[in-house]
Amino acid sequence: MTSEIENYSATSSFNDAPIKISSEDLLNRDNFANFIVQEILSLNTSEGYVISITGPWGSGKTSIFNLIKGKEDLEEYIFIDYNPWMISGVDTLIHGLFREINSKLRKKGRKWGKVADNINNYVDLLEPLATLPTVGGGISILLSVNKSVKKFRKMREKSLEEQKSQVSEDLKGLEKPIIVFIDDIDRLEKNEIREIFKLVRVTANFPNIIYILAFDRIYVESALSEYAPQGRAYLEKIIQMNFEVPIASYNVVENIFVQTLNSIVGSVPRVKFSPDLWPEVMGKIVMPFLRNIRDAKRIINSLKPVIKAIDGQVELNDIVALETIRIFCPDVFSKIIEERSFITLGSSNGRRFNRLSQELIELSVNKIINTSGRHNKEVESILYYIFPASRNGTNNQYMEYHPSAIDEFFHDRRVAHADIFSLYLERINNENINTLILAEDIYRHIEDSETFVRFIGELDTQKCAQVIKQMGAINDPSISPNGIVNATATFLNILPTVIENDINNPFSSERSKILTAVSNFLIRANSDSDIKRIIDEIFLHVNNLSSKRELVMKLTKQNELYGLDLEYISDIQNRLKEEIDNTSPDKLTEEWALLRLLLYPIPLVEEFDPEEIPADASPLFHRSLIKSGLAYDSSGINNKALAWDTLLKVYKSEEKIGEAVMMIKDLNNAEDEELIQLINKYLEG
Repeated sequence: MTSEIENYSATSSFNDAPIKISSEDLLNRDNFANFIVQEILSLNTSEGYVISITGPWGSGKTSIFNLIKGKEDLEEYIFIDYNPWMISGVDTLIHGLFREINSKLRKKGRKWGKVADNINNYVDLLEPLATLPTVGGGISILLSVNKSVKKFRKMREKSLEEQKSQVSEDLKGLEKPIIVFIDDIDRLEKNEIREIFKLVRVTANFPNIIYILAFDRIYVESALSEYAPQGRAYLEKIIQMNFEVPIASYNVVENIFVQTLNSIVGSVPRVKFSPDLWPEVMGKIVMPFLRNIRDAKRIINSLKPVIKAIDGQVELNDIVALETIRIFCPDVFSKIIEERSFITLGSSNGRRFNRLSQELIELSVNKIINTSGRHNKEVESILYYIFPASRNGTNNQYMEYHPSAIDEFFHDRRVAHADIFSLYLERINNENINTLILAEDIYRHIEDSETFVRFIGELDTQKCAQVIKQMGAINDPSISPNGIVNATATFLNILPTVIENDINNPFSSERSKILTAVSNFLIRANSDSDIKRIIDEIFLHVNNLSSKRELVMKLTKQNELYGLDLEYISDIQNRLKEEIDNTSPDKLTEEWALLRLLLYPIPLVEEFDPEEIPADASPLFHRSLIKSGLAYDSSGINNKALAWDTLLKVYKSEEKIGEAVMMIKDLNNAEDEELIQLINKYLEG
């Protein structure tokens, strides 16, 4: 049973960017940032200081940077966001850093101009030799450049320490330290990581410069270990204070994920959602991948366009599970698509499964699981809960799926049904899904007899039976007795309209589809203590005897299924027989199953010996009677046949049938020509 998911707004939009202000803080990281700020305020920065903030990717290091920068206690500090990604080489990195410091100081006013000039001179001495200008060409120019290089080197060696000392003195005069933020170190190449830490090591003792570095400690230690005996020991010589980002609890991450998902779902008018399935999907498929908020963001940002595009036509649990696997196990997702004909059921592939196909299913399931790597349990869970037909290929299980179970997958919008899985992948409704949507729209009016009958009557004849079949498969325990009466009587009254299609199309099963829907509604009526009253109401509202006979036949064949005793069955059979006997021949002309009414007025009971057909019976009566004996014979789909022996029981002789043919012929109706020719073939032997 599906229901609409409860809608409530999330506390924040869920974009993948780091938070910038404390009001966006969902994980209470602001307290952690305050703690770091208090430590910064207490530092002795006379010889500089190096702080690290460490945590795995997606743990919120950049967000903590932003929260630190927003604190009032640090308003007078100079912040430098140093991005080393586009720079390589230690000298060039140092040059770039001090250029940034120079620029920040000049913006603070003329007071700091001299300090900025001294830093600029120091930077000039650090300028790589590769940037020295050259003009002209030839040997003479090269010699000239060579002399300039030698002169620069001597000047550089002599004055570099002096200039560094001058810069140090200038920096000591700063009222507040400079904080250099270097983020995403763990996203650099290994040789670039080494150069960043060389930069920090070379410049860390400048006064009033605080480095705050953010990185994944395990990854950086591994990268540094390729250049130093022990990466951790190398880091410990440089980092003076480390803060490990607090790990967000699973409950917090889950709550934020669910809240944000609900805000997305709230923008979709109708959402299929099974609360019973949610704990399995969330606990066994989604949560193992939700290590931090970034993981949650990745799933949410993928879900948002899919949910809106599908517009409530796929079960939400299935979408969440599949998108999770698509993001974190793309190879598994691709293999599921590749093997979908073995793990889905329904009209697109026509599969119900039998023991002959079990080996193929097992092979398909193994192909999917073999791509799962360390996520074996999560992939097994998605197969078990999202594609239950795949259970036929695991642990020697076997399930033969009844058509009603397949219909349930379809109505519940489960991707276990091939049509629904195609919709999820292609975002396009096929004809079957459009029919289902139409059936559900009409079903909403089931308690209003007049409106319901009008909508059914407006259906295209070719589509009518399929829409009714889909309505019959809707699992609605809340339907009232009045709704059951309205639906069942309307379906039986529409039978004469669709029977013509069955007669003219050997592949048609319109009558069967409608009677299946009737049966499903009668089963629901069984839960009502006054089921006999419901059936009596249906019997009263059915407007033709042929359809009433179909109803009585259903009740007679499966009385136990509908909870009816034999006494009631006998009573309703007799009521039908009495009504047939009291109906005039002219009125019987309108019946689509007239032959059965005369011979078998009580279904499944020994045939009656009908009274002789009145001599004044109209040509229309004869046409209706003979036409009701039409069928297809076994010699080919284009060969119609007559229930000739049965007709003889009614007419008593071929001579009487011949007289009936002449009366039909006198109607001069071109549509009767085919029927007349067929009767004459039988008369001729």
